[in-house]
Amino acid sequence: MQTFLSMYELLREVFTHADRKTTATAACSSKTLSTPALDVLWRVVPRASFLFSLLCPLEGAASYDGHSCRRFDFDRDLHPADWKRFLPYSRRVEELSCMDEILGDRWNEPSHKALAKVSSSRPADLTLADVFPRLRSLTWNVYSHKVLRNMSMFLVPSLTFLEIKIDNVVEYKPMSAFLKQLQARCAPNLRELRLNTDFAISTVEEEVLDLLKEMSRLERLILPRFWTNDRLFGVVAGLPSLQYIGQRKSYWWGNSDDTDGGLMPAIEALQKDAFPALQDITYDTLNLFESKKLFTHPHAPKQLISLCVTSNKLETPHQVQDFLSAISETLVNLQDLDIGLTFPVSDAPDHSTDVTFATLQPVTLLPKLSHFGLATHFPIKMDDAELDAWTDCAWGRRLKVLWLNETPAYAIQREIKSDLTLKALDILARNCRNLEELSIFVNATEVPKTDSGKAGGQTLEQLVLEGQSKEQVTEYKKLRYLNLGVSHISSSSNVANYIADLICTTDPEDIEPSTISPLLSAIPLFYRQRSNPASGSKPRPFLFDCSPRFWPAPVAASEFEPVLSRRRDAWDDVGKMIPALMEKKVSMEQMQAEMIAFMRKVAEMKVNPSSSSNP
Repeated sequence: MQTFLSMYELLREVFTHADRKTTATAACSSKTLSTPALDVLWRVVPRASFLFSLLCPLEGAASYDGHSCRRFDFDRDLHPADWKRFLPYSRRVEELSCMDEILGDRWNEPSHKALAKVSSSRPADLTLADVFPRLRSLTWNVYSHKVLRNMSMFLVPSLTFLEIKIDNVVEYKPMSAFLKQLQARCAPNLRELRLNTDFAISTVEEEVLDLLKEMSRLERLILPRFWTNDRLFGVVAGLPSLQYIGQRKSYWWGNSDDTDGGLMPAIEALQKDAFPALQDITYDTLNLFESKKLFTHPHAPKQLISLCVTSNKLETPHQVQDFLSAISETLVNLQDLDIGLTFPVSDAPDHSTDVTFATLQPVTLLPKLSHFGLATHFPIKMDDAELDAWTDCAWGRRLKVLWLNETPAYAIQREIKSDLTLKALDILARNCRNLEELSIFVNATEVPKTDSGKAGGQTLEQLVLEGQSKEQVTEYKKLRYLNLGVSHISSSSNVANYIADLICTTDPEDIEPSTISPLLSAIPLFYRQRSNPASGSKPRPFLFDCSPRFWPAPVAASEFEPVLSRRRDAWDDVGKMIPALMEKKVSMEQMQAEMIAFMRKVAEMKVNPSSSSNP
């Protein structure tokens, strides 16, 4: 025990798996346990108020510039004794955040006055690295240029992750100065940078470019939506360690005027060593023409695994098909692909908008694709038979995630119904056995008849005695998320029953054929796979949702809100019914399992009478 207690690494690992109350108790119990316990307790600080309250008591500040959150200040000036109490804890902090949700009257975010007091009262013999020597991750919400001026205390050489949200009330000069300080102090060691601001890139372009050029170890970069121009893209292409580049999706941060020039100059100028480590791209302002040019360029990143492109132009179905055909020949390692067509239009376009079965056919040629998503204004023109043909292939068997335009905006505005029916769910259950997430827009006004889970009117005993076999019922074995968006619906109860029948409630048990006795083989495969469920088992995790994953609304939502509300209410009812139906299904399967277990025992006794101790 003495040897164990002397090993700091083991003690820290133990406290990592303990709850906070236990760890805090251990920190107070002995000097031996105090150091590793305190290191674990203060490694991650989700609320800045937890840490800064160690300097001196806090008081609440009024809301600033209309913001709803209350920021804290100190109720007095800081003294050297406060720093002596503070440093043993600040030196343990590795992750610090002030962007968590505010609970009650607790203040999470320091006011600019509090930060100014911390900066001005720091003892002269303390460097910034002495205050936060272990700080690796910083997440901060900047609501004023006065805050930005005092952020330098956190820019330490050990920092590898920075996420910062800068409101538009921040002035240009403080932001420029902050970016220069970030470049001088942290640029060589930063591994991940997330910037969230509605500053136009043209406002701080030179500072951002200079910063990025110094980030030789940067692996992940997330920029505002409209931070797109050829100069920035050219610099990013030369980062040697960059694995992921993305833009904030579903937000309109940044200035759209910055995108007018496009990326074609930077794409055409790509060098041989462009994007040497890039595996994942999420770009919200890259149209399909630019995307095609980029990924068919001789020096394009061919090792991409994940791609999400959200075009801000109104693309034609031909352009979609052309893009898919092009990347199917070049991005052979692609596993995840999402395409969003978001350009808002109030009038009907002057070209066809129908994405069809033929439009999406090139997707099946991507040899490793297991995740596909498409979002556009109009429903996809595909019927049940075409969906069957599209997914009844090797691609369909690989699919784990399929997001198929579950919230087409014009389907609400113009009452356009989908050509796909609820039968599409049965088709996908049969063709895509590995499907884990499904979002799809269907016409659920009619519910197909199903005999799922029934044995053709025969009892289980009759099936066993007659030696008949039953084919496996079509069910989703791995589905954990289903979203039918704004699909048309009539009867919530009928739809809920149909969906519940398609969801496998338990993970089937695989039984080797060699272990099945001759008489036992008379039991249908469907029942044998469910022969030994755990007593009191519950349905496996499954989530039904109808909230829009992607909503490219072309008109004001108020124009069709009544229709949308009625449809969402109906789907909400479906989501409430499904858990109860699945619980009932589990109970029925348990009853079947108990009967099968008994019949299995009887069958074994007939084959091997000597195995029974009581003939």
